[in-house]
Formats: sequence, C-alpha cells, structure tokens
Amino acid sequence: GLVGSEMCIRDRNIAPWPRAYRRVTEKTNSLLYTVVRTAERENLFQWVGPFSPRRIVLVKLRSRLDITKENITEYSRYRVSTVRETAAEEALQHMGYKTVGAYSVDSQIQMLLHERADLTAILEFSLAYFAKENGVDPSVFEVVEIMDESKDYYFALNKNSAPQLVIQLQKALDEMKAEGRLTLYKNKWLGM
Repeated sequence: GLVGSEMCIRDRNIAPWPRAYRRVTEKTNSLLYTVVRTAERENLFQWVGPFSPRRIVLVKLRSRLDITKENITEYSRYRVSTVRETAAEEALQHMGYKTVGAYSVDSQIQMLLHERADLTAILEFSLAYFAKENGVDPSVFEVVEIMDESKDYYFALNKNSAPQLVIQLQKALDEMKAEGRLTLYKNKWLGM
C-alpha cells in the first residue's frame, strides 16, 4: 500500500498488459500502472501522477557486433521485441521495425537473450529490474538508441472511480515525492 496513508490496496492482480488495460476500463476504483498519459487515453481514465519519467531505450545484446548505432536506422533489418498493444509497439511499427510481441516485460527480454529478437524497446528501469531479479549481468545489454524520453508515467484509474480516491492517491504520491521516498524505493528495487 501507500506508506503513511490510510488507504488499503486490495485484490492486486498481475495480468498481461492488454487484459489489465481492459479490466481497468471496466472496473470502478481499479488502477493500472505504469501508463503513459496520451491524448488518445486522456478521457478514458482519471489520472494520478506523474510518478516517473519515461525513458524508452532500444537495447541489443553487447555481443551483437553486427548491430551498431550507425546501422540502427535500417529498420526493416531488425526484429524488435516489445510488449503487445503498447505505445512502444505502435511507435516501432510506424518507424518500420518488425515487432515481436510479448505478453510481459520478462518474456520480451527473454526473446532478446535467446536471440528470437535482435533488439528490444524497453523502459530503462524495467531492464534494470529484470537483470537484478533474474541474476543477469546488466553489462550483457547495450543501449543503442534513446527512443523517447518526452513523456511521464502515471497511474490510470477507471474513469468512474470515486473522486476522493483520486485526490487521496495524488496527495499520497505528492508526499512520497516531497519526502524523497520514491527515489529511495527506486534505489532499493532497481539498484540504480
């Protein structure tokens, strides 16, 4: 739950992104994280945040010497793993990359590690968390390109959620940021 808050989070469910997204649009007082706040999504949810900058990077295995910063723009040459039905997948397809859809960040990175994908487009801290949790040396990965760092991450609540809930969550988040607790949690969980 939120530290220092009287709120309690119940029924925490982890689901593939498409299912989790759909569930939050259907269930009052439900919350989805991490979500990019876009013009297309603006009126679909109530928003709490931002809580983190979004920095999406294109990553290769360091051992793949054939993939360089100079040839990365030859989009059609590369298969890029990403989580299905995300803004990142859509952006990659518009750029001309062949995407390999995954149901989770873990499977997205596994595709790269097992060379079922040439690259992966991923949030930097998701890659760090995966490496830490799975005992993978982070030096096996190399950032080839920063794809986007223009947006932030939010919590998205069902649009029919209680307004007081949204206010309480925003207040708790603002307090955590002001007290430096978000940075502490990031350091603890990601080793960053």
